[in-house]
Amino acid sequence: MRLDAGRVKKLRIVLWTLLVATVFSFLGLSLLSASNYYEVAYAKLTVDVAADVNMTASNLASDGGVTDGTVFHYAVSVNITNPSRRTIVLQFTKYQGILRDYILEDLAGGTTGASVTMFVTDFIFSTDNGTIAGNTVKEIRLSWELSNASNPAFFVPAKTIMDYAKSKKGLSWDEVEIAHVFVFMMKITDIPSDYNGPNSGYLIELPVIQKRVVVTQPGGPP
Repeated sequence: MRLDAGRVKKLRIVLWTLLVATVFSFLGLSLLSASNYYEVAYAKLTVDVAADVNMTASNLASDGGVTDGTVFHYAVSVNITNPSRRTIVLQFTKYQGILRDYILEDLAGGTTGASVTMFVTDFIFSTDNGTIAGNTVKEIRLSWELSNASNPAFFVPAKTIMDYAKSKKGLSWDEVEIAHVFVFMMKITDIPSDYNGPNSGYLIELPVIQKRVVVTQPGGPP
């Protein structure tokens, strides 16, 4: 049974109307998705973190040397700049202090690059104190102490190296090379995080921002 020409024409018009409507619908979703992904990409590329470390010591020896009772005090000011329109949440910060190992360097014949971890600590943030709104700069202050009483596993090796640097290199404790290494983990809000299937790993990591900042004292990293 053949359709008459009039019915065929009407059917074609209906089909083309549905096709055009579908195309424009997907085009609108694509434009919305492209805009959304642009904002996410812009945030990931432009969010900037800067850290200023003030490290002091108390209970030093009369000649400025480190004693068993010395306490190292860390005061850190962090500025997170978010020039995007998306809201960012700082989730946690990891700190690692890396001390140049002058003893091992001399034993190896002056080879550079020897170092030991002087201290490691973490800070966890909530949405109350870790939220950085769009087009804002947020200042976060961190502080902690290192002493023989609180953490001898880190303090004793550091003291040994600082004593050696003072006696063999003529360097006071605040002249030895220390790299203050920070890793900041942030997340862009209002992005779904539950995905299954192909590319799920990529989509889960899409809103995550990781920034590594190194502050050196007094010269370059060990």
